[in-house]
Amino acid sequence: MCSRSRPHPNSPPPAGEGSELPPLRSGGGLWRGPTVLAHCLLLACAASLTACNKQEPAPDPLKAQRSAVQKAKGVNDVVTGAAADQRKQIDEQETK
Repeated sequence: MCSRSRPHPNSPPPAGEGSELPPLRSGGGLWRGPTVLAHCLLLACAASLTACNKQEPAPDPLKAQRSAVQKAKGVNDVVTGAAADQRKQIDEQETK
């Protein structure tokens, strides 16, 4: 038999009364409060900062080509100077 004098355990509050939310539980579970979130954010910031500090400069892909061009310019200067000296010598021999 059902008794109508006893209210249902999960009955809505009577009209005019506000409903209150139960207080938040502390402890237990995955999220243990705001300190866990703060620690996670701190850990993420520290990881990103250490990753940024360990970057090495990218190697210059054109470094070898630049050094080869510099060497070629040096060789060109030597060859041009030697050719000019040789022309002088030839001109001197022809004028004698």
